[in-house]
Amino acid sequence: MSSDKSDRTKSDADDSDRDEGEDGKKPDAEAGDEASTAKASSAKASPTKASPAKASPAKASPAKATPAKAAAKKTDEDDDEDDDEDDEDDDGEGEEEKASGKKADETPYRGSGPSKGKPAKEPAGLWTRAAARWAAISLVLTLFYVVYTKHPYYLRDQFSPWRPIFRTIFIGWLALGLPYVVAALKEFTKRSLWFTDVGLHFLLMGRWALKRFQRKHSSHLWRSKRLRNTLRSIAVKAFFTPLMTTFLSGHLNSVSNHWLRKKGVAPFNFGSSTTMEQWWATVKAKLPLLVPSGSDWSALVSPSTWSMADMRWGLDMAYDFVFIVDCGIATMGYLSESRFLGNKTKSAEPTGLGWMVAIGCYPPFNQILGTYMPLGGGHRIISITDEKTLLVFKALTVLLFSIYASATVAFGFKFSNLTNRGIITRGPYAFIRHPAYVTKCLAWWLEHIPGLSLETAFFLCGTCSVYAMRAWTEERHLSMDAAYRAYKKKVPWVAIPRIF
Repeated sequence: MSSDKSDRTKSDADDSDRDEGEDGKKPDAEAGDEASTAKASSAKASPTKASPAKASPAKASPAKATPAKAAAKKTDEDDDEDDDEDDEDDDGEGEEEKASGKKADETPYRGSGPSKGKPAKEPAGLWTRAAARWAAISLVLTLFYVVYTKHPYYLRDQFSPWRPIFRTIFIGWLALGLPYVVAALKEFTKRSLWFTDVGLHFLLMGRWALKRFQRKHSSHLWRSKRLRNTLRSIAVKAFFTPLMTTFLSGHLNSVSNHWLRKKGVAPFNFGSSTTMEQWWATVKAKLPLLVPSGSDWSALVSPSTWSMADMRWGLDMAYDFVFIVDCGIATMGYLSESRFLGNKTKSAEPTGLGWMVAIGCYPPFNQILGTYMPLGGGHRIISITDEKTLLVFKALTVLLFSIYASATVAFGFKFSNLTNRGIITRGPYAFIRHPAYVTKCLAWWLEHIPGLSLETAFFLCGTCSVYAMRAWTEERHLSMDAAYRAYKKKVPWVAIPRIF
């Protein structure tokens, strides 16, 4: 069930993987203050002595795991499997504490304090914790800023709209990120929420890197399912957000250029060297021409005056408007992930196959797909040249892409490829589980039928099979979520209502 710009993943959020990702030593930084409680709880859950019946009379070899360690590892695995249950339990936690008169647990991890025999560390203050998270996220954004402004791929013309947008986002975060983090820490205090705290995960990674640099013992941090999920979700945003922005910009330019040509004016022409000042100066100069006049509106509502060229022009405009809505919602989803909006990522696609078939449908990787599955060319087995018939095919294509875009609209702020940010059951998803992929493939067939060749038909089948593989990998990923399993029972049809 996914939508995309060239594609997307019908989920918005998580396998709810959880794994503390700390080492056994007492933490020494802000991340450690919040992680120490988890280790205490884990230590209590693990047996410390072997059963007498199983104890070996000889000394255990250091290379072999003791029963206590094996039990501790088993406990860690059980913790990961039970994360969804933890979320449900915490939902009622606040009410129970109010009824009992107890204070809410101030630590984000399991357990209420450090292990017995160890002096309790005074917890860091709210602003200290917020500042540490803000600094960690700022460092990561700085790295991305360097990539987006220096890497040759992102210096191409197609990304010229993205660079000033990211610069604005980066400066905005530096100025307003700290109060935002403070507000989030005050508002969301449930322990389970902090298992997916991106800022805290960045701090843990920083502490791990520091220990490695100092040649100290490093923890099993990279075995943490939660941390791996955070890294995958960041990779999704880093890859797709620039692309969605360029797609949106391209369709906006296309609509404006359609209109300017209709008015007999030279279209916009922006490149990688265009500055924001030049862009705004050009837009201001041509903005009056983009506003429809009274005669324009009169012609629009008088179908009897439309020529065949007018109808084709109108369908071309409608086609771009559909993708403006589609790409606009997608861009908003990638840029706006927040607990305040309820669209935090629960899980990201965990398999290499899932990633391969998804990003293979987007630039620059779709060039490989286009190279081995070229559409067009070959001896035509169908050749339709009648103008009215071609307009009918164009209108049906726009209709199918409109349904495709409505699947994206159903996600709203939760849209994102390769992630589960909440199961969507409204809109076209109330009828089949993968409406975006189905309508997109059907629209491609309608676009090519008027000049269809055997080669094109063969490669269209291959391209659609890639989308079928995307649907399969998404089903496998989302089925880890109990909400999606319930949705599959409610909507059993994958692609065709009451048939398949």
